[in-house]
Amino acid sequence: AFWRTRLRSGRDFSSAERLMPDSLTEPDSLWTLCRRERRTAATILTLLLIHAALAVQTARYCSVTHDEFWHVPVGLMNLRSGRFDYENLNPPLIRMWAALPLLITSQPVELPQPTSDIWSYGDWLIDANPKNYQTQLVVARLQIVLLSLGTAWLLGHWAFELSGRRAALLAVFLWCFSPTVLSSASLVTTDLGAAFFFLLTGWRCWKFSRNPSMRNAVLLGLCLGFAQLTKFTAVLLYGLVVVMFFVQRVRNEGQVDVALRPLFLRCCSVLGLSLIVLNAGYLFHGTGTSLNGYSFSSSAMQAIQSNIGPLANLSIPAPTDFIEGIDHQRLMMEGQHPVYLDQQWS
Repeated sequence: AFWRTRLRSGRDFSSAERLMPDSLTEPDSLWTLCRRERRTAATILTLLLIHAALAVQTARYCSVTHDEFWHVPVGLMNLRSGRFDYENLNPPLIRMWAALPLLITSQPVELPQPTSDIWSYGDWLIDANPKNYQTQLVVARLQIVLLSLGTAWLLGHWAFELSGRRAALLAVFLWCFSPTVLSSASLVTTDLGAAFFFLLTGWRCWKFSRNPSMRNAVLLGLCLGFAQLTKFTAVLLYGLVVVMFFVQRVRNEGQVDVALRPLFLRCCSVLGLSLIVLNAGYLFHGTGTSLNGYSFSSSAMQAIQSNIGPLANLSIPAPTDFIEGIDHQRLMMEGQHPVYLDQQWS
């Protein structure tokens, strides 16, 4: 019980403790547990393989879906051109990740010009690959399957750190056999990627709150920045990580005490590094443009622009395509969304 408490407390071990043989210590990660227990490793591997087989099967037989028709070509155009104004309704990271293999497998034809007709991008990719378009689509979908497998492992790892082996197995099982997860894991959309980076950011925030070291601050800042490149709803993470941090500190479970000033500087490092990653993801296009430099279309962004007074002249530490993308999303949310069901539009 003494060694179990010491190992789970997160404290630095003395030299005598570090010299203890592995057989007397508890695993500190899911990877270590799998290396020591073949049954656990076989169970998790089986769950992941079944999940991958189901997702790949769906990816192979499903025709192209609504969002994929332009997600895949836009991601490919982002990679080949370094431009992000083809379509700004979503940040570029996940579709660029999905389209990465297409740099090799797809035909290198001339890129189209940006247009409001995003459906023409899908037509462009079909025209470039008339004989193997479905193959290109499956290759892009496999990238999302990899993200889903990574999310399953991360869930299991965090569950193991919190509650042990049984919790890890349950977490991996629930993820691998969730119909919602399986459907998203087979399609090139931003949902699965956002889930992965939301989870990754939450885990690193938990780590940072338990031990606010500079290393943990850097890792949290990187994860927070990459999350902003997956989906616009990731801006919520800036508030959520603050709440998570203080909740965990109040719980006072195995915390490492740190002075207020170093803690403040490390929190600033998290924010600053996340913004650097966000801007680097857009190649710093338009970084520093003030709110008054935009012509917003949504009433929400127009209200912000007109009501903050002189603050609208301050530079925004975000790329223009990111800010314009939020405006575009808000404009869509303010409009009507007709839905067809049971032979009726409503």
